[in-house]
Amino acid sequence: MNFLSLISILLFLIYLQAGIYVLYKSTASRQNLMFFLLSVCFSVWSFAYVFVYPAQTADSAVAWDSVASFGYTLFPAFMVGFNMSICKPGLALKWQNLIFVLLLATGAFFFYAATLGNWKAIDISRG
Repeated sequence: MNFLSLISILLFLIYLQAGIYVLYKSTASRQNLMFFLLSVCFSVWSFAYVFVYPAQTADSAVAWDSVASFGYTLFPAFMVGFNMSICKPGLALKWQNLIFVLLLATGAFFFYAATLGNWKAIDISRG
């Protein structure tokens, strides 16, 4: 098995375990929910890259990278939402929610574009 795939499996398990544990401690907390969603993004990203690294064809690498795009396109919205829930900026809650929704919409747009393959490399060469 590829060394990078082993690291990705380990990270997948750590991210998933941390997110589930935090959500288990308190489901009512906004901080815990944002951390859980952030860890889900990272775990999906890591899980998909378990299969990207040893991919034998460019098509399979692109397909698994499309799965991983859920994690790497949506995590900025959840990261900002998590940081705003911890730091409690001087913004009103409606502005915090507006920023979060705008970032989530932007991430959803990039996820849609990455899934369609519009911004993928034409060919992936193995090194």
